[in-house]
Amino acid sequence: MKTKLDEFIENKLNEPFKYGVNDCITFSAQAIELVTGIDHIKIVGKWSSEEEASKLLKKMGFNSLSGVIGSRFRKHSHQFKLKDGDVVVSDQTLDRKFKEQTCIYYKGKLVGPAKDGLQFMNVDQGKYFFDIKRVRIG
Repeated sequence: MKTKLDEFIENKLNEPFKYGVNDCITFSAQAIELVTGIDHIKIVGKWSSEEEASKLLKKMGFNSLSGVIGSRFRKHSHQFKLKDGDVVVSDQTLDRKFKEQTCIYYKGKLVGPAKDGLQFMNVDQGKYFFDIKRVRIG
């Protein structure tokens, strides 16, 4: 039986990368909302370019994606504790200027948007592993 996350991944397979629509943050946030029912990105604001996203990060007081994610979710003590939908920050970025990208853990792989659709990476390419069901309060 397909889960909402299965359907989400299937629908995103060939959707191209676009800032503010299908970038690493929006993709991860949508997956988190499907799994938890909580929209964590609604308070962040909108962006349509890498520069705008970077400005938003700085305005929120962060220099990295891992800082933003870590302010909201607790880290897993080990990657083997990951469950489908958990957020992972990787330093294996594509051709973007950001030094990190967020992706989700899904069926033993890391998944995130890329130029022509989703990219799948090995879990060992993750750097920070976050439990989306352990939300930080405040």
